[in-house]
Amino acid sequence: MKLIESIIAFIFNVLIKNVCSFFVRISYPEYVESNKFHYDINPHFSIQGRTDLFAESVPLPENLHIFYLGTNSLYISDGKTGLLIDPFFTRPDVDWKKIALFKNIQIAPDPLVISKILQGAHISKVDAVLTTHSHYDHALDVAEVMKYFIANSENSPMLYGSKSTYFIGKGGGVNDENITIVNESETYRIGDFEVQFILSKHLHIPIVGETISGQIDKPLVPPVNFYDYKDGETYGIFIKHKMGTILNLGSANYKENAFKFLKDKVDVLIFGIAGFEKSVIASFDHPAYRDDFYNEVVLATKPKKIYFSHYDDFNQPLNKISDCIGKPLKTYNYFTSRNDQLKPFFLPVGKYVKI
Repeated sequence: MKLIESIIAFIFNVLIKNVCSFFVRISYPEYVESNKFHYDINPHFSIQGRTDLFAESVPLPENLHIFYLGTNSLYISDGKTGLLIDPFFTRPDVDWKKIALFKNIQIAPDPLVISKILQGAHISKVDAVLTTHSHYDHALDVAEVMKYFIANSENSPMLYGSKSTYFIGKGGGVNDENITIVNESETYRIGDFEVQFILSKHLHIPIVGETISGQIDKPLVPPVNFYDYKDGETYGIFIKHKMGTILNLGSANYKENAFKFLKDKVDVLIFGIAGFEKSVIASFDHPAYRDDFYNEVVLATKPKKIYFSHYDDFNQPLNKISDCIGKPLKTYNYFTSRNDQLKPFFLPVGKYVKI
């Protein structure tokens, strides 16, 4: 009996240490200079000692490009229309010990931080905010981002997401006419982009993950409990443009055969690798998880390029990132072992990357 209890205690201890890196702690970070935001990343920042694994960055291109803002926050533009996926800039500092004890942790977006980041990144036009799911590290800031662009630009952007995302937007003060609850069978035309939401699944996180799974069924008026940010539906977002196509998964999981119809149609696959390499999480009840994910997503779609997102330690402010979540090099090595001709790259924070 004592042996069983020891094994359970060990698994729980390891699990909590792994899960805690998904979540950020609760006091707001301090930012340098009141009117400026710096994207100068620590020059010693690397992927576990490797500095050669970042995608090549370029000056602001005129054609289709991505600007990466940490976690799964992606700004995609063709120079005329801007799409912002999973904006998460506040990055509140959440105490993982309290998370492990399921404490009531109140979190809220910080409008000042959000405006500084958008201004510092020179993102002046967003036509649509798209969400892959409604966990706080993907959707905490959606309402404030929407209100920022409604107030500071000529166009009125639209928030796209699940009904859970709708309640985050609604609770944050976004009007119904600026929110679209997505339908998987529809294709949304935004400028020269065509956007499709493909029902997927979130990476399974045992124990703690169960408390943040499910639906948000009423408006969230911040500050609210950390655990109120349920994931809702999880989507893969397929973006089609005459200059190229992108498939983005905010969480590295899948529904069987969900992406099969995109075979040879994906130029760039971008997915969040948080948790992918942690066997105690990813393979707890699915030993073949990594191989199945690779088969169902990579082999099914046959992308020309693979970029990793959601690898940064979002316990740290966006302009002070110096660490990664977990051991992303393990994920990189797995992907290269499957196909060394299709090597993945990590999106560089605060940099432009061409599609």
